[in-house]
Amino acid sequence: MPQIHRSSTLAWQVVFLQEGQLVEQMSVDEAHTLGYHLNFTLGRMVFRMPYGQPHSVVSVVNGLPLEVVHLVLFSRQLWEVLMVDMVAACNLYEGSFDGATLSWKMPTVVTPLVLGHSEFKTKQISLGVDGQLLDDQTTTSWGYIREVSAETVTIAVPYGAKGGHGKSFVLHNVYTEFYTVHLYYEQVFMDESGFETRLRLVRPMATPLLEHHPFTINQTVLEERKFTVFVGNFPTDVELVAVKLNRQDFTPLEADQHGYPIVKLSHSNSTHAYVISVPFEDSLVPKMYSFEGVLRYSLDITYTLNVMPQKDSYYHLASVVALINDVFPPMFSGLCMENGIRFKMDHQEFDYMWEVCIGQFPLTEQLSAERGYYMQNGSQSMILEVPLLSIGYIYEDITLQNFFGTFEILARDPKTMEIQQSSAKRCLFKTTEFVACSSDGIMTVVSDLTKAIPGANPARATLLDKTCRPKELDENRVLFTFGVNTCGTRVQYHFVNESKTWTEAQRYCRDNYTDLATVYNMEDMNRLIDAANGTYNGLAWIGLFESVQDHVWQWSLDDDDFYGEGERDFRDWDESGRDPDNVNGFGPVIGLRVKFTSKESISESGIKEVVLQQLKEELTRRGIPGTITLHLRRTYRTTP
Repeated sequence: MPQIHRSSTLAWQVVFLQEGQLVEQMSVDEAHTLGYHLNFTLGRMVFRMPYGQPHSVVSVVNGLPLEVVHLVLFSRQLWEVLMVDMVAACNLYEGSFDGATLSWKMPTVVTPLVLGHSEFKTKQISLGVDGQLLDDQTTTSWGYIREVSAETVTIAVPYGAKGGHGKSFVLHNVYTEFYTVHLYYEQVFMDESGFETRLRLVRPMATPLLEHHPFTINQTVLEERKFTVFVGNFPTDVELVAVKLNRQDFTPLEADQHGYPIVKLSHSNSTHAYVISVPFEDSLVPKMYSFEGVLRYSLDITYTLNVMPQKDSYYHLASVVALINDVFPPMFSGLCMENGIRFKMDHQEFDYMWEVCIGQFPLTEQLSAERGYYMQNGSQSMILEVPLLSIGYIYEDITLQNFFGTFEILARDPKTMEIQQSSAKRCLFKTTEFVACSSDGIMTVVSDLTKAIPGANPARATLLDKTCRPKELDENRVLFTFGVNTCGTRVQYHFVNESKTWTEAQRYCRDNYTDLATVYNMEDMNRLIDAANGTYNGLAWIGLFESVQDHVWQWSLDDDDFYGEGERDFRDWDESGRDPDNVNGFGPVIGLRVKFTSKESISESGIKEVVLQQLKEELTRRGIPGTITLHLRRTYRTTP
């Protein structure tokens, strides 16, 4: 004190102390230049300073860091010295956040401010926000918690509690938010001085940036035959504004109108979620079938969500898959009868996925009626009876005693036309009179001569070409086998004056006659024109075919009118460009035979792997690298 007294002047002086020892003395103006602020009003002196000044010290009280500054202000007037002892202690503890609550602690006894602990007594501790104290009833109703122990005062503020401020926004396509509260703390206490001290602190507290990532749950039940997808959980200010289902966009209202209802679920913690349902068999749901009997449905969902009210958008993607096992194409069982074959198929749930065909033609009631089949399609099963000699049979090993007839029913993908199942039945039949024409142009005729010419000798029978004799004969019957354009065979043309597409015409001719007319030379051409009796003079298709005699591909009418000099490309195509589809197109066709053996039973996937490997090696050797796709056709044949 004598040192202070000697250095005092009429102006105010500032002396900074640390642990009771003088550190530095300066004038008020000098203190201002160092960042200290002193304000004098009537009956009041105010001192302010930034944190971290060199004249302050950090002390730890009950585990909490306090920044303490101790200064003495004095001024001498005549023989009197006015001295003011000032101490300030600020809590540097920033608080903590456990995911649900912001917590902050304060020493119960701020020792740098207390003279004599023995007489210390806390009279009141109050809380508030934004510089305004609140009564205990209000803070309790807001969920604020205050716990006082001998060492510390702990204050807890629930996340989102009233009095604080929340902010939400989208950051890197993630819903992000934080919560802040400006806590106001006041403690009134007394010590040995007998004076009442009022300690007030303002502590801003904030949570870190909190990210909310949506999650999806595939709640699909296969028996319900629909996707059920849960997405959540979203804060109250998030709204679902659109969904994209397999690249098709819908608002929630539009989705509901199209049969994809979206239900909002509200939770007790003020969050919500959405559940969307999409039927498996809806047109927007792709399905893929594998030969292993697994049917795969898939759904890709893009949720568009807005943070309200600013309408910040972010997106959430989800993909779900449903697998249904033991799904196989329709398969028929066959039963040999005396005059045909009887097929039966038990209906399965997924039969609609395939198209049942006879050859390239779908099996319909109309086709069945046109070809003389008997078809009965009930709710439980389908029965198809195919009389012998109907269209669709393949005949083999024909003798005068018996022959084999095979009839095949196919199941194909209606979109790709890929054959995925074959049900074939091969039966042995007794030979009677009949005429059969194979796909390679071979005619087989069995005839009982005695019915036409009583007493005829089968051994002397020939065709128009006397060199064409029976392949087999008995007392009454003969069996001839010959090419359709050999042995003096005469071709008969039938003119049908109806407009049809090429495929319609081909089907009509094969169903009602033999096939579309094939022109080999000008003689055939003239006979074809004569068959029309001069009633038709429009355009006709003259195309490419494989000759029966030598299996060489050639044009039906070898006339220069249809060719350019030095070329063999038919150029007089239909102006619409519809037929043939490959106009002006060409590509390599390679015949390749592969072979493999195995001591073990070979699965379908094993067959694919071996065949694909050999194909790749051979095509690479021929300079045709690239991606190869292999489709296997499954065929079941039964022999009586």
